[in-house]
Amino acid sequence: MTTPASRPGSGAHALQDDVFQRTETVAVPLRIGRNSWEPHRNDRDWFTVPQRLAPMEAPALIRPRPDSPRLPDEAAPSATPETRPKSALAAPRIDPRRTAVLTVECHRGHLDLAVATLPLPPQAAASLVSCTAQLLRLARRSGMGVVHVVGSNRILPRGQPEVLSNPFWAAVEEAHLSLVPDRETWISRHNLTGTVQNQLMPELGPEPGDVVIDRKRRLSPFRDTDLELTLAEMGVDTLVISGLSTNADVLCCAMEAFNRDLRAIVIRECVHSIYGEELHQAGLRIVERCLGWVLSLDELTAAVEASRGANPTEI
Repeated sequence: MTTPASRPGSGAHALQDDVFQRTETVAVPLRIGRNSWEPHRNDRDWFTVPQRLAPMEAPALIRPRPDSPRLPDEAAPSATPETRPKSALAAPRIDPRRTAVLTVECHRGHLDLAVATLPLPPQAAASLVSCTAQLLRLARRSGMGVVHVVGSNRILPRGQPEVLSNPFWAAVEEAHLSLVPDRETWISRHNLTGTVQNQLMPELGPEPGDVVIDRKRRLSPFRDTDLELTLAEMGVDTLVISGLSTNADVLCCAMEAFNRDLRAIVIRECVHSIYGEELHQAGLRIVERCLGWVLSLDELTAAVEASRGANPTEI
């Protein structure tokens, strides 16, 4: 290996003109071969080097990958959620024999405003009950399974409501804060076992053939319940989710269904949030962008009808 020879009057670190073409910041080889001070390379790679080199200093090799993507323009504004492309997923194919409709927390403790301890606003509660009843009629006449998961808050032997074992809920109760905007709530009195609060809304059932799971203790309908076993026994691979709250229990259910490789479908008219409209909409966006499908009742009905048309013996 040889070093570039100095040229009179051009400085100790000047580069030979017949070896390098000088640029403002780098030197680019015009020829690479045995007589240059770079190793011989048959593919004539490009090299960049500092403009001034110390004696015997080797240049840095930079070989851009031919397929490397271009870096985004740092000056260009990043896309906002409103301008990003929305999901174009069509409704999945529905096989009613392998589909179950799940109602989450559709009990009087949220939806019967005469006795509710964590109430949904009246108009939203009435709409949710009416739409969920319509969903369940579709499920039952189509041969889908129906499962209801209801929370139950026990009183522990030392006299403390079980729900206050959760540090966040205990802190909210101690600070006399409300989880529901503009309404008073009582976490410690919510859905006490054996009270009317943890009864399913009568418009929704249960009807013969429905399954009721009344041992839900936290946000997840799967945790410490037999929901997963029940769905496996029913041969379910698609879970249609309704109920409360979109940003909490429903979101948690969709996430856990995703983790179990189940199709998670949330029905837009059949979910809402006691935490308010903003968090309800946020929950829907998280589901449809990250976890599964958000469909309207009409879209679900069309998917079921399409399945029946393709396989008339299924329904």
